[in-house]
Amino acid sequence: MARLVRSWLAAMLAGLAAPALGGPTPELQEQVRVAIAGLASPRLAERQSAEQQLTDLGPPALPYLPPLDLVESVPAREALRRTRIHLEKQSAKDSLRPLLITFQGHQTVDGFTRELEQQSRVKIRLSEKLSTAPATQPFSNKPQPFWRALDSVATLAEGRWRFADEEEVLQIDPAGKDLASIPAPESWKTSPESFIVRLVEFESKKLESSQLLRFQLGIAAEPRLRPLLFTHAASDLIATTADNEQLHAWNPAARYETAAGVASREWPITTEFLLPESRRTTAISLQGEIAALVATGRETIVFDNWWNGQRSWLRRGGATAALGRVRITRTPAGTDDAEVEITLVYDTDAPPLESHQRWVLHQAASLRTDDGKLIPFARSEVSEEQGGGMTVRYTFEGIPDSRTTSLIYQPATALLSVPIRFQIAGIPLP
Repeated sequence: MARLVRSWLAAMLAGLAAPALGGPTPELQEQVRVAIAGLASPRLAERQSAEQQLTDLGPPALPYLPPLDLVESVPAREALRRTRIHLEKQSAKDSLRPLLITFQGHQTVDGFTRELEQQSRVKIRLSEKLSTAPATQPFSNKPQPFWRALDSVATLAEGRWRFADEEEVLQIDPAGKDLASIPAPESWKTSPESFIVRLVEFESKKLESSQLLRFQLGIAAEPRLRPLLFTHAASDLIATTADNEQLHAWNPAARYETAAGVASREWPITTEFLLPESRRTTAISLQGEIAALVATGRETIVFDNWWNGQRSWLRRGGATAALGRVRITRTPAGTDDAEVEITLVYDTDAPPLESHQRWVLHQAASLRTDDGKLIPFARSEVSEEQGGGMTVRYTFEGIPDSRTTSLIYQPATALLSVPIRFQIAGIPLP
């Protein structure tokens, strides 16, 4: 076992293109090597001590853990399985901490925007119609979560942010008069603060003996995070009047699923309540909980010569991707259509999703041309394999020349279910 593990560590470190989870260091490499060797000890106490040593190293040790199929010792293999699960969960929880932004001094709106962009590494674009006059007051120099900082800059510019058409680009536009019924960001609270739930639109419709109140919420994650699925029941969201009387949901038995997909954006959540004519109120408050399935492990696997039909496999993080059958057809238009099969197998247990939900794990696949252009897949089909693996058949259309492209695959290698709790106070009635 030791020889196999040494070979794995050497190959992994030689092929590491950039620091990951704290970066490779000789000290960490040696600590991992010693601990892994101890897992195969014939003495129970030494095996337990070695497992605790690996656990104490924390998530930075994850890139150095060998594939389970390279570990011959059964006790060592089971210890590594437990350690990987524990460290992946810890890493996932750590990743949900909000990014903190610190502003200092008097600056123009453009200056604060550039500072926010630099600290967050998120592309932020200001509309040409916005004012860029110097700020009349300095921002607080206390660290604030990314979404609060973005709201602060948008408020200073008398604007409102949104996701632009380009992936992972945020734009601040003029607020407009249509936002008069939407409370200021100070009245929004979301936990964890790496997410934001805000009111996007609110309308009221007159019924026979009541008003139907329809709220469209927007839920978003920091662009560095990758939510896959949002779920909630109608009973998970609560609306109350100004005197704290709870309203009835329009469809109290309903359950909702929103597939988040790949691109960073704000996803809509619509909820409806009934306000009886007998109840008089000037404002409504909303609160509740929405469950998010977040891919906290996002590994990039690149198959450079996928088009030659040669079967191959690559391992990243806690999963192995095997390239299967490839079929390329030349079209009358002079472009290629391609069908590509990829089988994904997890080292540890596969994500606990229902069969109709598992497609959300495989929405990050594209072809990259020599000039960097990405071609997304047109369709996909998911099927389960024996042993817990999943095979996905991707269909790509309109490829200029398959031989000048690489297949980019980003499977979800670590998942975490996150309860997102929010409160929006003082929504004025129209």
